[in-house]
Order: sequence, then structure tokens, then C-alpha cells
Amino acid sequence: MKNVGVIILFCMAFGSVALQGLCQQSAALPADVLFAPFPEAGMSESGVLPVPSLSEVTGEYELNRLRLVMDAGESDGFLFDRNLYSYDYAAGAVVVSWYAGLVAASASYATYPGLMSMESGVLSVTHDFGKVVLTGNVMAEKYRTFRGLDTNYGVGGMLTYRIGERFSLNVFGQYYKKSLYYSPAALPYIGTSKYGVYADMQFGERFGMDLGVSREYDAYSRRWQTVPIAAPYVKLNNGAKIGLDVGRLLGVMIDNWVNGSRYNDSRNPTMPPLLPPMPPVR
Repeated sequence: MKNVGVIILFCMAFGSVALQGLCQQSAALPADVLFAPFPEAGMSESGVLPVPSLSEVTGEYELNRLRLVMDAGESDGFLFDRNLYSYDYAAGAVVVSWYAGLVAASASYATYPGLMSMESGVLSVTHDFGKVVLTGNVMAEKYRTFRGLDTNYGVGGMLTYRIGERFSLNVFGQYYKKSLYYSPAALPYIGTSKYGVYADMQFGERFGMDLGVSREYDAYSRRWQTVPIAAPYVKLNNGAKIGLDVGRLLGVMIDNWVNGSRYNDSRNPTMPPLLPPMPPVR
């Protein structure tokens, strides 16, 4: 046993001396040798991983960023280190006009973070026949989403009949080739087929309200639905109107009031009715 103990102590002392000598030898090596990359395995000859410089790390980041943009392709890359709305614009111009009408064109690009980006163009023709104003237009819309790129086309028109100076009736309609659906949050921004009628009533030089009803195709439920139109507005000096349509909100409130017993049932329809507990077993 004593001989075994002496051998173990000798091995430990020899290993300690060898390890100390190896550390001193590694410390004496120059930096270019110590951190020189291994030709194939990416390791230094002494087994130490090379330490990349700051410029190499930055270059790798820019390279990965470029790869993300190239892989995104048609989806524009979604780079969040820049202004998300830097590509947005809206423009319009009169192409040609005559004594009672005109041809106008407009284009726009809008970004909705987390939803999509939308590019649209409209070409419209308007003619005033006196008490009757007729407008027709063609639309083209392009949607960029996480799913890819979609293009949709549509036609529409409106007929306005002036009954008085501050009262007019309007009949409108539009039809789109596709009924696109991405998410409930994106529904208000996507063009859909609809038609309807409303009355434009002005209560003074500045204020007025549009009242009517429309039938719209809901791409979520895949059915037509009736939507009230109730839009108070303010008229600007240039004739433009700024308003807020609260008809859809009123429609939901009326529907909830008429069918309240059907919507206000808090019980889960998949759960059985409540039953009294069973008597204890004696």
C-alpha cells in the first residue's frame, strides 16, 4: 500500500509540473500564432478558438441582414430599423376635363404594420348633367402580406340626383373580381363588393349627414350583410367632407337589442344544463 501511495503522489507532482510548463509555453507564444485559424477545422494550432474582431462581427451582421432582404423577395423585407411609412404616398391629378365633366386618376401606397401594405390606383370619369351627376371608375389594388402578393381589380359607379340645394339622393355600387380575406383586423382596409343608397342632408353651410343603407359582402362569413349608413360630416371650404360613419356600430347595437336573448346567454353551448347534486350515499 505504501508503494501505491508513493506512485500516486509521484504522478500528481509530475502532472502539475507538466501543466505549469505548458501554460508558460502558451503564454510565450505570439498572438498571431496563438490565434491563427486552423486551415480546416476553424481552430488555432494550439486548440484555442479565434477571437473575431468588431469589424468582422459587423460585417457578418450586415451580410445576414442582406440575406433576409433577398429571401423576402416580393414581401419587401420588413426591415424595422427604418421608418415603416417611408414608402407611403397619395397623389391624384385631372387627366382631361371639359365643360361639365372630367377624367381623373389617383394612386396611393399605405403601410399597415403587422397586417400588410396596400398599393392602389383609380381611374374615374365624372359628368354633370344638371340635376344628375354620374360617376364611373375602375380600380386596381395590390396587397403585400406575410402570405405573399395578391392583386385585385374592380369597377364601380355612383348616380347622384339633386332634389334641392341641400338635399340629394345617391345610388352607388362596386364589384371586385376576388373576395380576399387575411384576418379580421385587415377587413376594413380591403375592397369588397357592395351596393346601396343614401341621402345627403345638409343642415347649414358646414354640417350635414349621410343616412342610408348598403349591402356588403363579408369575406369572413362569406355572405352578404345589411349595414346602415349614418355619417355626420363637416364640409370644408374646398367642398371636401370629413365625416365618421357610425352606421355599422348602430347596426350592431340594434341587432344586439333585437336579438339580445340569443347573444347574451353566457352559458357554453357545449356544456350540459346544471343539475342538482346527487344525494349522499349511506
